[in-house]
Amino acid sequence: MQKRWVIVSVAGAALAAGMFFTLRGGDGKTKKSEAVTPFRVGKVQAEDLQVSVREVGVVDPLVKVDVKSAVSAASWG
Repeated sequence: MQKRWVIVSVAGAALAAGMFFTLRGGDGKTKKSEAVTPFRVGKVQAEDLQVSVREVGVVDPLVKVDVKSAVSAASWG
């Protein structure tokens, strides 16, 4: 019974250490300053955004609607 307890304890400690190093991101030898980031870091600045669009072409509607008056009467002249 005691031998089983020792084996389970060692296996649990090994599992915990493996999870610790995996979640930590490696073996701890790399410094944070050496980490490669795929983006640039900068300060946030509030500025106006100016956008202008110029395009030559034809605008086609998605839905064509005919608008007619609902009154139909004979004209007396």
